[in-house]
Amino acid sequence: MSSLTKLSTTLRSPSPTHSATSQTRLTLDAISLRLAAGIEAFGSLPPHIRDEASKGNWHVLRGMRNRIAHGYLEVDPTIVAATARRDLPVLVAALTSLRQHLIKHRATCRQDTNNTG
Repeated sequence: MSSLTKLSTTLRSPSPTHSATSQTRLTLDAISLRLAAGIEAFGSLPPHIRDEASKGNWHVLRGMRNRIAHGYLEVDPTIVAATARRDLPVLVAALTSLRQHLIKHRATCRQDTNNTG
């Protein structure tokens, strides 16, 4: 309920774009929600791919998603910022590499299928 109260207060303020505190809160909210959505999508990958891309730290990512989704008022802005700055680029790089590997593997499989045709 206090999340709704915070949102209502932010939206009722005369000019939330001029308040540094409101702007910071909105930015943290946006980053947190996008991070949670990204982790949720990541979680739908097959477990072996998810574990490889997260270097065995899937439980940590899932814990962050759960903390954002279920304990929102207890999310530490410092941890969210550090995750977005430090950990997210590493995960994106791992997923990009994995995607390129899968594309090459699929192309090789297609060539093999065409050659045995």
